[in-house]
Amino acid sequence: MKSLKILAVTDNRPGHVKQTEAILRSLSDLTPVDIKTMLVDCNLKSDLKNWGLAIISMFRRSKKQSKGPDIVIGTGSHTHATVIKISMTHGSKKIICMSPPTGFGFLFDLCFIPGHDMVPPKNNYFFTTGPPNLSKNLNGHDTHKGLILIGGTDPKSHNWNSIKIFDSVKTIIDQERNVQWTISTSPRTPKDMEQLLFTGSKDRKIDFFPYSQTPQYWLERQYAQNKYVWVTADSMSMIYEAISAGCSVGLIPIEWKTSNKKFSNSEKNLMSKGYVASYEKWIRGGVFPNQSSDLNEAKRCAVEILKRWWPERLP
Repeated sequence: MKSLKILAVTDNRPGHVKQTEAILRSLSDLTPVDIKTMLVDCNLKSDLKNWGLAIISMFRRSKKQSKGPDIVIGTGSHTHATVIKISMTHGSKKIICMSPPTGFGFLFDLCFIPGHDMVPPKNNYFFTTGPPNLSKNLNGHDTHKGLILIGGTDPKSHNWNSIKIFDSVKTIIDQERNVQWTISTSPRTPKDMEQLLFTGSKDRKIDFFPYSQTPQYWLERQYAQNKYVWVTADSMSMIYEAISAGCSVGLIPIEWKTSNKKFSNSEKNLMSKGYVASYEKWIRGGVFPNQSSDLNEAKRCAVEILKRWWPERLP
């Protein structure tokens, strides 16, 4: 069978790269693919140039060229114009992994959108339970190992209190002394939070790996090993990664701003469906949900692509 030609447009941001890579890996499990990657700059000058070229391409008659890609896919707003420009030039399918800007959804053939974005449905929208990710449940978790993941500041969505969050981390570790804990951070973690974790981990002989010291795919390997994973509630990507890996996941509470509903609604939805444990309930009873997750949104996205345009390639 002839390989599907795919061009992945990337802004090189780790979270965005993971989403695209996860879908393409799942697609390669289902059908032969030939994947090439294109990097775009993330600045206003580059965006304006690419949107200008994208608009010009819309007024030219698209023609499928033999060397052109069958699919152009991108994650992140900086990739959108390039996805449109190249797709219009070659007649490729235009796919993005996020909510399109208001009024721009019609420009794409398929948009993979997390349900917590609360976007009205359209024929070219496919809703996912959180963002697609690289995690898979390999059923090899060690019940004596746990992972604590710390997010960080985001002025738009929540207030950050390093002392309060550190107190929650200490409570988890002290309450589960039979678990060997590993702690890590994210690019958004404030310096004072990292210092608290560094000092606290030394005092308690906990393994501490700040984000800056973790190699590629380190986190995925940790999900595969650690049975218990606690994540600050602001870190939606890491929460869904841990769930997809089949870990028992708990949420460390943060203070949402009243204007933010997207992530706080997602947090409530995860708790109501039994995907995660509430910290407040856990410290009173110490119980994780019994549900074993079979969440694999990357595969669902890959199947949807083939179902729409190449159903003969489905198993």
